[in-house]
Amino acid sequence: VSFIDGDTNLPEWKMRDGLPPPEPSGHTVYKNQTLRTHQVMRAFLFQQHTEMMESKDVLNYSLQHKSQLRPLVLIGIFYEGLVSFQMARQTNGGGKWRSKGEAALNSMNYWSQFCQWNFENKSMLLQAEKTFLLGDLERASKLYDDAIISSHRHKFIHEEAISSEMAGRFYYETKSYQKALSYFAHSVKCYEEWGAKAVATRVEGLVRCGFDSALLSTWPVNYSISLDFGASRGDDARSKKRTGG
Repeated sequence: VSFIDGDTNLPEWKMRDGLPPPEPSGHTVYKNQTLRTHQVMRAFLFQQHTEMMESKDVLNYSLQHKSQLRPLVLIGIFYEGLVSFQMARQTNGGGKWRSKGEAALNSMNYWSQFCQWNFENKSMLLQAEKTFLLGDLERASKLYDDAIISSHRHKFIHEEAISSEMAGRFYYETKSYQKALSYFAHSVKCYEEWGAKAVATRVEGLVRCGFDSALLSTWPVNYSISLDFGASRGDDARSKKRTGG
């Protein structure tokens, strides 16, 4: 988390995942994958639009070099999908960005078949982003909630935060401001629980600048989301209230 909050020293990933040192040629590929993943994660988490526009491919690079898809690389593909769908919306559905987002979504769908615990929530969130892009707002709303619930049930507090933030953006852009504030409040709470204080501060700043002061007078204390975090997949997920502040 300190890495995400601004530590510029890359961690020794191959020491963490216990893999033996790769062959020299593979080492260069893996180093580039790590750097690309680091860049796309930071660009997304801190909403650095220039860096998002200039982010280098993670998925295509890995396919081009036929490299082993280590867990870190799969995380990079997930963030690449988030960046791509966001940029597609900002460029009126730009074909390049939409194609990259759909490729990342297909990857998460594929891996979810083999490990739902790790990839179900990621697949749901990317599907929500694609559905929002396509204008199916009712289905997108349901998918954002599903992604939040799956992240919570599978104990990915940081991805619960991300899903909540993206849901907040969805509701803000569709002018459902009360709902947006509730999801943003939950996002801040989860980011803080994760330990990503700088990211939580960014979201708070987004809210303070984007909403009328009358709405903010009781934010985040009086704002919460109503989701059933104990529901099984496919159940109605809108019955149990969870505090967002």
